[in-house]
Amino acid sequence: MRLVWVRHGLAQDREDPTCPPDAERPLTEVGIRKTWRAMCGLATLLPERPVFWTSPYLRARQTAALARRAWCDRLPVAARSRGQRDWVETELLLPDGCPRTLLRHIGSQSAAALVLVGHCPQLDAALALLCGHPSPRSEL
Repeated sequence: MRLVWVRHGLAQDREDPTCPPDAERPLTEVGIRKTWRAMCGLATLLPERPVFWTSPYLRARQTAALARRAWCDRLPVAARSRGQRDWVETELLLPDGCPRTLLRHIGSQSAAALVLVGHCPQLDAALALLCGHPSPRSEL
């Protein structure tokens, strides 16, 4: 299985007086543009149709939607709607989610490729575990 780890794009600043609660913070216009370009690049590196897992937080869902569109834009029209479930919203990808539980769930999947859209520090911790480190360290 191929895994693509994506931290959400640039979101509205928490210090902005108009900022909504954390779960509802959206991507900024700059964040949308940069994320779109990055996802288009990633889509060229992974030819198979992935399954997209995303945190339920708005900024992660927006990032995952851009990723999904980038991948689908590259597919022939017939392959875009195969009827397969390719979108999973999961609390496993929340910032305070358990990285070990996330890795167990990933290991039980049969998809050829997963695009995981989440947050730090949870993604950092899961990647550290995959690399054999008990927890993420700043010097990694």
